[in-house]
Amino acid sequence: MTVLGEQRNVTVPLPGTRRTAGAAGPASPPGRRAAGIGAEGIGAEAGGAEAGASRQADALLVVPTLVVGTLTVNAAADILPDTALLGPITTARILLALGLAALVAAGARPADFRTPLDVPISLLVAATAQATYGHTSGAPLRFLLTAVAFYYLTVGLLRRDPQAREAVALVALVAVAIAAAVALAQVAQATPTTFYRRGLFGPVDSPRPEPGLRIRAVGTFTNPNLLATFILLLGPYAALSALGALGGGATTRRRAVPAMSLGLVGLAGIGLFVSYSRAAVIGALAAAAVASAAVVARRPHLRPRAGLAGAAALAAGAVVLLVAGLSGLLARASGRAEAFTLATRALRGHLARGVGPDRAGDVMNALGHAGPPFAHTHNLWLNWLLETGVLGFAAIVLITLGGLVAAGRGALAGSPSGVAGLAALVGFCLMSLVDDPANAERIAMAMWFALALAVADTGAAGNPTRAHRLPRPRAGSPEDTLALRYQR
Repeated sequence: MTVLGEQRNVTVPLPGTRRTAGAAGPASPPGRRAAGIGAEGIGAEAGGAEAGASRQADALLVVPTLVVGTLTVNAAADILPDTALLGPITTARILLALGLAALVAAGARPADFRTPLDVPISLLVAATAQATYGHTSGAPLRFLLTAVAFYYLTVGLLRRDPQAREAVALVALVAVAIAAAVALAQVAQATPTTFYRRGLFGPVDSPRPEPGLRIRAVGTFTNPNLLATFILLLGPYAALSALGALGGGATTRRRAVPAMSLGLVGLAGIGLFVSYSRAAVIGALAAAAVASAAVVARRPHLRPRAGLAGAAALAAGAVVLLVAGLSGLLARASGRAEAFTLATRALRGHLARGVGPDRAGDVMNALGHAGPPFAHTHNLWLNWLLETGVLGFAAIVLITLGGLVAAGRGALAGSPSGVAGLAALVGFCLMSLVDDPANAERIAMAMWFALALAVADTGAAGNPTRAHRLPRPRAGSPEDTLALRYQR
């Protein structure tokens, strides 16, 4: 019997006889079979449409990945033009708009952008806006909005595409390698940088070369502390890429990729050292110690007490720094006594609203001093207090604490990005006690990038969430390598 073009053998029982076991049943009516084929076709079409939508989303996610990578490399090498194309529109802002639009088109929802820093970031923007009015142009506020957009683009990308962490780690490795390679070339070629020091802990600083003084490399930046801070911020994420290559399996180990990756991380360490920044070296040692402690605390028998110990350490550190700052010990030890004194004097009458963004140095210089002019207060939090008032100061303190807590919780929950973020933020905070490298735009972008990576695995309340926790990492990825080390 032929049904819908298919040849089938059908046994038709005679009247009054029983159907034997195993005999073929009657063919389905043509209408019913047609309906079945139609249902299967609809299911196939739906599956194809879903697969097509998934491929389209994957293709769209390439755009924000490239934007994040481009802006990160720009923070290292300044590859994008600074001049505006039209009004406040710059190349970086066009790229950010394209990245955010592609991310939304790929299916990003508002929940993908929520972080524990949303409220303090809003306060920081509000404080900058009110301090801008009547004091300065809107350029500092526009830059802050640009940096915040970069932060949210990075967070949204990592949540929509968790595997983008591998690309981000690779970009961090490339970025620090670029800055460190230029720094090493400056030392090797004795390139004048106008920064010289008698060794790492030597007491002599000079703008001119003198016998016995060493060149302080600046890399792709304008001063050694900016180079050192950039490596502190992105170096831990670069290490994730190197560890991923190291754990890539037997085939990968026989290749030069792990050796090359670790070599680039070592190059970054050398770049930090030849900046001869004392605060940066101390920050790097502290970051390494904190990262090691976070990995050890992940072990099952230590995990219940790790969170309490971390909170106690954070509180103790805050108390020590507060006492050191108020007593003047920090100012004397860092050589920033004059800067801190002038900043404190400049606060009189400006505590509520601040003196305006990017005006701290001008106000301090107007008070009169014998040395070179100041560009800022040489302390991140004091600078925000002077420029934006109490509201801006409270906001940046909350952002600092929120970033550290989110990174710490992520590290204890098993996120290698949390460990790297904790190391990056600890090193950056120690550096920012005696300088304000984030006053430079490229370092500010690196800071917001590091903050985004630190909080991407947490929800709005700062707790690691299932929705934002990494899936099982691909074998050999940075996440997989560190995850395996956590379990040991």
